Amino acid sequence: MPDTNTGSLELPARTHAEAAALFRRPFAPGAIGFRAMTKVPYNGDPFGGAQVAAYIGAQSVLQRLNAVVSGRWRQEFRLLDPTPSAKRLYTALAPVLLPIGRASGRSS
Repeated sequence: MPDTNTGSLELPARTHAEAAALFRRPFAPGAIGFRAMTKVPYNGDPFGGAQVAAYIGAQSVLQRLNAVVSGRWRQEFRLLDPTPSAKRLYTALAPVLLPIGRASGRSS
């Protein structure tokens, strides 16, 4: 497993390797939320437990992108093709990372 100790890396990243290492850093515990998704049996009670999902908010993702590759990414939204029985329309967000050296004039 690669070393993810990034204590000596500076922001923003100057190379793809630095960016990858910085993106692998864990989020702060306060940025991680938990939500019960489904009820499950626990200790004989059919609804005594829950399957829980961990999540992070969009703001945490934007802050990480701005810190690691400031000015070198953009958002693209695309409307997803709905199924014939769909009652809602959904959009997909894809952050697009630009080459590391492009915005700052540095090469990677």
